[in-house]
Order: sequence, then C-alpha cells, then structure tokens
Amino acid sequence: MGPVNFRTPRFDLDSVYGRGPESDPYLYASDGRKLELGGAGDDLLRRTDDVAIQPDPRNDENALVAQVHLAVMRLHNQLAEESTEASFEEIQRRTRWHYQWVVLHDFLPKICGDLVYHDLLYGRGPVLLRWPYGQFVPVEFSAAAYRFGHSQVRESYKIAEDQDPRPIFGPEGSDLRGGSPVNLPGRQVDWTLLVDAAKTPSLKIDTALSPSLFKLFGDGDEAADPPELPPGLGSHLAARNLRRGVVLGLPSGETVLRELTDQRGLVTPSDYEAIGQGDDLDAIESTIRSAFWKETPEAPPATPLWGWVLAEAELAAEGKHLGPVGGRIVGETIVGLMQADPRSLVRSAPGWSPAASSGAYELRELLLPDS
Repeated sequence: MGPVNFRTPRFDLDSVYGRGPESDPYLYASDGRKLELGGAGDDLLRRTDDVAIQPDPRNDENALVAQVHLAVMRLHNQLAEESTEASFEEIQRRTRWHYQWVVLHDFLPKICGDLVYHDLLYGRGPVLLRWPYGQFVPVEFSAAAYRFGHSQVRESYKIAEDQDPRPIFGPEGSDLRGGSPVNLPGRQVDWTLLVDAAKTPSLKIDTALSPSLFKLFGDGDEAADPPELPPGLGSHLAARNLRRGVVLGLPSGETVLRELTDQRGLVTPSDYEAIGQGDDLDAIESTIRSAFWKETPEAPPATPLWGWVLAEAELAAEGKHLGPVGGRIVGETIVGLMQADPRSLVRSAPGWSPAASSGAYELRELLLPDS
C-alpha cells in the first residue's frame, strides 16, 4: 500500500479551494463567491509571520509555485466578476475546467509526446488506470515517473528584466524560496520571461540534476541523513528519490518495460527507434541501463524506475519529452484520474473549450490573462 495523505487524487484544485466557503470560510471573501487574496490583491493570504494561509503549504514552497497558485485564484475571481449572477459552484467548475484544459491540451502533449497524447485522448484511452479504477495515484507515478521534473529544475531563474538570475534554493534572502510575500520588490515574477521558450528554453529531461539540488537541507538538519543513506547523501535529491523507490518497493524500469510490452501491448520496440536498437528488447534495456549507470564500470542488471524514466527520455526522445515508459505512466495517470472524476472536463463536458480571443488557451493565457 502506498503513502496516504489528505489531498484528493482529482484535478479539482483542492489545494486552492480547500473544503469550500462553508467549511473553510477564511479562504473566501465575504460574498462567499470570490477567493480572499492577500496584500492589495497581489499576494496569497498570509498570517502576520508571513506563512501562507492555504490548504496545502507546499504551494508556497517557492516564489514560482506561489504565483502559479495566485494566478489560479485570480482566474476564479475574474470569472466571478464576469458572471455576477453565477453561483460559487459554477465559477469553481469553470475555473477547474480551464485548469484541466491546460493540463490536457498544453502540458500533456509537451511532456508525454504526441503519440501518447493522441492515443490517450483520441485512440485507445487509458489502459493501465481506467475508470472506474482511477481513484488513486499509483506510486510508480508519484515516486518515479512524475519526478522527471527534477531534471528540469534550473540552477537559477531570471524572474525580472532588471534582476540577475536567482536560485530556487540558496542563501536565505537571495533565493526564491517561499514563506514571504510575493508582492515585495524582487519577488514578483514576470511570466513573459518564463513562458517564452526563446527567453527561457525548457531544460531537457535527462540524467543530470542542477547542483542546487545536491544539498536541500542546511547543516545540522536531522532530516538530511536518513539511516539508510551514507552520511552526506541525505540532502541529495537524487539519493532521496532512489531511496524512496526502494522503500516503496517500486519495480525496475526493465520490469515495467516488459510488462507494458509483453502483457499490455502499450509499448513496442519500435518506440525506441531513436536509440537504434531495432526490435531487440535486451539491447534496448542494456542501452538505457548503461545511460543511467554510466559512472559504473559494469551496470547492475536492473535500473531504478526513476532513473529509467530519465535515461529513456534522454535517449529515445532527445530529452524533449518523456520516453515510452515514462510517457505512458504519466499520461495514463493524468487522463485516468480525470475519467474517474464525474465532474471533470473529460467526463462532464468533453466538448467544452475556454473562450479565448486568440483561439488557443495554454499556460501562458492562464498566467498572463491580459497578454
């Protein structure tokens, strides 16, 4: 049995809405229709010690995540102002659908690749996590495949034209960690710098991590060195990811490949054409295994699933998106969970689309509604 928490597995923005205006009134304006913003409407609601008041404290982990959260809150309030007669439930539903549209039609194809995207939405649909069984998040997703994003974290981010790039984790006061207002000078993110690929191109998905992720905890932090890890490796994100996979008993990448190939028919050797191994599964496994264990003279006979996902993306997709195994796990989980939710865009309004003058609605429109 995997880890249990009190978040829902659905794409229902529970980290924004909590339990709703009746159960969590402190999150809402006095009219019960809008979300309560902090500052002059340009920050999250905060306590006097600057701790964010929100259902999930992780959404204030750094200035970037906090301002994505803020953008969703603003979208809700904008829809409330545009539809003065609409109930809170209707505004919430429309906000969720905008968010789910971005996940399905902007995020999914870019992360999983066009083949998996089209197969999931317009072909076979989810096979691994099919409705009505998509009531949970598989550990293969949460503890391995979806952690591909760790390889895309930059050493530093330029969030304003007049500022130097700053690290997510670094000396306190000079980095982008959360826990302080995002409307202060030097904290507000200019999203045009980050959503424009020409200004900030996405890092490739590969087996390299930024040095800032090598030491996530300060000196003397007792959580930094779990007993299962050698001294000094506890604060290394890669070591912690690998340890988590062992603790949860995740299958190896080779095992998942064989399952998806032999039993499910979801992945074929031809999906690995880019690495030039033909239809030889043994050769494919050896190539990807060697890519992850490249510092080891003789690669072990199995690859941790997280490492496999990174290495196959690098080899089979040039790091532009996830490879066959990683893309299938991530894509199937996302679409499967939406199919399991009777209130989701996929189930309740498959023909709906956001109203956008440009004819498109992507993350850029959510973060920069006036652009």
